[in-house]
Amino acid sequence: MCRSTRRHMQGITLIELLVVLAILVVWAGIGGPAMGRLLQTQRLQAASQTLYQALHYARSEAVRRGTPVLVESREPRDWNTGWRIYVDRNGDGERSSDEPILRVEPSPPGDVDVIANRPVARQVRYAPNGYSMRASGAFQIGSFYLCPPGRKGDARRLVLSRGGRLRIERIAADEGKCGG
Repeated sequence: MCRSTRRHMQGITLIELLVVLAILVVWAGIGGPAMGRLLQTQRLQAASQTLYQALHYARSEAVRRGTPVLVESREPRDWNTGWRIYVDRNGDGERSSDEPILRVEPSPPGDVDVIANRPVARQVRYAPNGYSMRASGAFQIGSFYLCPPGRKGDARRLVLSRGGRLRIERIAADEGKCGG
């Protein structure tokens, strides 16, 4: 092979470079929105797991301690500000200065909006048997809606059953409290 042919075969042409760049632009156009949806899904999952774990912890502490434990929003009826978990020694459903705070949780991660329906808008109270019950003795059921920014895509609903158990459901963002 002669020297001039070898020099001619090195490197890439401008057309080859433009084709590779065009392919990368198409991939970025397809992958960008998918990555945004993935991040939104991860934020929703993290927020729902954080609230789920807090409620599960409160239930297990109520059983372990043999006394009611409450999870209540840090600001009245606004779960977006975070929540606190405390022992309700006197069983009145209100925190007194002598009742220990077990945990204080910050706002949910991401731009997730947490909306509770009326039965759990202010607090969730676990009795010593692990059931979710109001201070009056009535059972407590309800749902928390975790809504994505812009109310588009999937949302999550945490459903509190009469027995105090929780389940997480995937719903459309336009369902329930997220939809309106």
